[in-house]
Amino acid sequence: MTTLRIAIRVTIGGILLVALLLALSGDLSAGKKPPPQKPIKAPAAKTTPAPRLIKLPPYRSATIVSFPAGARVVRQGKSLPGVKQGTRLQVGDMLLSGPRGYLDVRVGGQGTLRLKPNTKVGITTLLRQSKRDPNTIDNRFRLDVGTALVKLRSLKGQSRFILDTPAATTAARGTAFIVRANAQRATLLVDSGVVSVLKPLMQVSLKTEARQELDVGPQQKATVERAQPLPAAPQPVTGQERQQLAEVRQLPLPSITMPDFVGWIRSFEGHTSNVTKIAFTPDGSRTLSASYDGTVRLWDVESGGKSAATRAMKAEFAVWPSRPMAVVHSPAVTTRRCGCGM
Repeated sequence: MTTLRIAIRVTIGGILLVALLLALSGDLSAGKKPPPQKPIKAPAAKTTPAPRLIKLPPYRSATIVSFPAGARVVRQGKSLPGVKQGTRLQVGDMLLSGPRGYLDVRVGGQGTLRLKPNTKVGITTLLRQSKRDPNTIDNRFRLDVGTALVKLRSLKGQSRFILDTPAATTAARGTAFIVRANAQRATLLVDSGVVSVLKPLMQVSLKTEARQELDVGPQQKATVERAQPLPAAPQPVTGQERQQLAEVRQLPLPSITMPDFVGWIRSFEGHTSNVTKIAFTPDGSRTLSASYDGTVRLWDVESGGKSAATRAMKAEFAVWPSRPMAVVHSPAVTTRRCGCGM
C-alpha cells in the first residue's frame, strides 16, 4: 500500500514538473520576436515594348550646288568661311549671291532654288517634318531683294514651299516659277503648276474687301504692290517673260538615287511606281519586290542589280492585272507567292 502511494505521488509529481517546464518554455518564447518573413513579390506583368518609329528621310539637308565668286553665306552675323559645293545650310543662314553668277541650292529632295546676281535670301524654315504627317515637309525662305528661280517636285502630304517678300507671300506645292522682289513690289511668273499669292494681313486694312489670296496658274503672272491689295486676277505672261521661264525648266531636280543620310547601303532601280512590299531570301543574297507598277522583280542584294532569274519571273508572273501588295519567299527559295489588291 505504501509502495502504491509513492508511485502515484511520483507520477503526479512528474506530470506537474512537465507541465511547469512547458509553461516556462511558453513564457520565454512569448518574449521573443518572431523572425521577419520576406515579402512575397508578385510576378511582374509582361509588357510589350512600344514600337520605335524609325525615320530615314532620304534628303534631310539643304546644300550648296554652285557658289559663284563674290557670293557669301552669313551665319550668326558672320560670313561662313570655306563655302563650296556640298556645304550644308541651316535655319537662320542668309544667302547673298554676289554681283556675278548664280547661287544654286538643293533643297533636300524637293527641288532646286537658284538666286540670280545681287539677290538676298534668308532661311526661315528648312525641311521641317510635321509630327502628324511624316509626308508633310515644309520650307520657308525670305526674299528681301533680287530674283529667285524655283523648280520643285510634286510635294507630298500638305507640304508647302513658301517664299516671303516684303510685298507678298508665295506658296507652292510642286511647280516651276520665278519671283522678283524689292522693298515695294513683288512679281510672280509661273511656268507650270499653281502658286498661291497671299497678302500679309498687316499690310491690308481690315475695312477692305479685297481678296487676300490669288492663285496664279501656268504661263500666268501677278504683280503685287506692298501698299495695295492683291490684283483681281492674274495676267498672261509676255513673250520675253516666256524666255525667262525657259531657264526654270532647265534647272536640275535633286537626284533621288543620291541620298545623303547615314545608313544608305544600295539602291535598286527599275520599278516605275511605289514599292509596296519586299521579301529577302533566307540567305539574304536576293530580295523580291512588288510595286504599284504591276510587276514583281528579283534583285541581287550585293550588286544592286536585277537577278538573272528576273526574266524567268516575268515569264512566270508577267504583269499583274491588279496591284501586287505582298510577296513571300518559301524557305527553299523555289516558290514565291504574291498577294494582289486593286
